[in-house]
Amino acid sequence: MEIRPEVMRFAEMMERKLQLHDSDRGDEWRDFTAEYLLFRMKDEMRELVEAITNNMDRSTICCEAADVGNFCMMISESYGQ
Repeated sequence: MEIRPEVMRFAEMMERKLQLHDSDRGDEWRDFTAEYLLFRMKDEMRELVEAITNNMDRSTICCEAADVGNFCMMISESYGQ
């Protein structure tokens, strides 16, 4: 399967965001319930909406989108994807 460049860029940004917290959080998310991860994803979604609504810079918006993506990934993994 060929991975689209846009998907690869987004995945790389998601990984960078995860690595920022490796030293203090690691993979602790694996111990959280899907309900808690969904709660946190909604917080990140609010931050993304705020960044877009307030016309923040592209980098900030992309980082917030990666945070949302990471929580979606965590939820998916909690169901054995």
